[in-house]
This record gives sequence, C-alpha cells and structure tokens, in this order.
Amino acid sequence: MALDDLFDAVPSMDGSAGGTIDDPAFSGRFPTVWSLCTQPVDSKGKPRLLSTLLFFIESGTWKVRLAERNHRLDLWAGGDTFDAAFEQLEASLMKRPVPWRKATVPTGKK
Repeated sequence: MALDDLFDAVPSMDGSAGGTIDDPAFSGRFPTVWSLCTQPVDSKGKPRLLSTLLFFIESGTWKVRLAERNHRLDLWAGGDTFDAAFEQLEASLMKRPVPWRKATVPTGKK
C-alpha cells in the first residue's frame, strides 16, 4: 500500500467529503442521521457542510451528539446501549419541531 492511499478519504477543509463511506446496516436503521452525515448537497441541490457525530459513555450511559454545522445546531440523545442512543437520536429527528439546541462548540463553519 502506498502512503498516499492513507489520505484518500480525508475530508477537505471546507467541510465537504473527501471520500465516500458505505454502511448499509447503519444507513438502513438510522436513515436521517446517515443522510445528514453523508449527503453533501441539500434538497435544493446546494452544497452543505456534513453533520458530525460524537459519542461517548458517561456515568454508564451512551451519549451521542449530532452537530448540524450549516445551522450551528446540536441534537443530543442517550441510552443504556449504543443502539438505544442512536435509536433515540433518529426518533428525535422525526419529531416536529426537532429538539435542536444552539451549538455550544465550534462547528467548523466560517
């Protein structure tokens, strides 16, 4: 393997994808989360920054943060298992209004 291959999927500095990712199991279970994190254009065909995910365990609970970088919003979810946390995140995206919070950390948007 050439060393150049290590950087084929590195995101560009403008927040767009530098490569592709394919995970049919995840995208099938969490289609809205998947779309926000992998679709570089919005429904009108305009470029958008990809959303990012952060997940961790705190006090015995899985927690996940979806950072929607175009609007500088965060959506948090948690659960007793990794799957439960992501199930809650996907369910929250189906609610109207979506329970977004104003982002409290830099989102990478200039």
